[in-house]
Amino acid sequence: MKYELAESMECNWFQALKTFEEVMKLVLTGLLSLTLSTLTIADTMSNGIFQLINQRLTYMQDVALFKAKNHSAVEDLAQEKQVLEKALIDAQQAGLQPDSIADFFQAQMDAAKAIQYRYMADWLSTRPENSEYRDLDSEVRPKVLELGVEIVVRISEYLKAGGAFDNKLQQDFVRTVNTRHLSENDKKNIFESLQLIRLIKNQTAVRE
Repeated sequence: MKYELAESMECNWFQALKTFEEVMKLVLTGLLSLTLSTLTIADTMSNGIFQLINQRLTYMQDVALFKAKNHSAVEDLAQEKQVLEKALIDAQQAGLQPDSIADFFQAQMDAAKAIQYRYMADWLSTRPENSEYRDLDSEVRPKVLELGVEIVVRISEYLKAGGAFDNKLQQDFVRTVNTRHLSENDKKNIFESLQLIRLIKNQTAVRE
């Protein structure tokens, strides 16, 4: 009788242990799936931001060609000031600290000017591959401003979702932001300024 009882207890204990192991496997599998899902969403969001930054910089070929054809200077400080002022307003509306995003937009504008200069340097010795260009005031600048707003909003959404532009994303950034005539140093400056952007604490973003 004692033997049967002991055997029954051992069987029940073994069954309970087996059940516990199965439950733990399910829990760990669920946590792993959740982690991978979160990483996938975060990776998709960050890559989308990088693609928008690259898309914005691709318009600099049109800008350079327009300025070359119209004998305009690459540097336009008044225009840069307007772009930066609007970016800071957009940042605050999206829930980002304006001061923290100023360097990011300045880095983009510096890279944009560098790209234009490099295109123009090429054209000193050879003609542009395509002599047609989109109009600066009616097409290019409105699109560049539109992309700037979208970048700000996407950055805000990414940070609010718990994302961070840590160093492990730099390789993906360098691979994605690859428009012609953008130097490695340009990329470095933009990415490092991207890492400085912060959310406004205890404030609900308002997007109009």
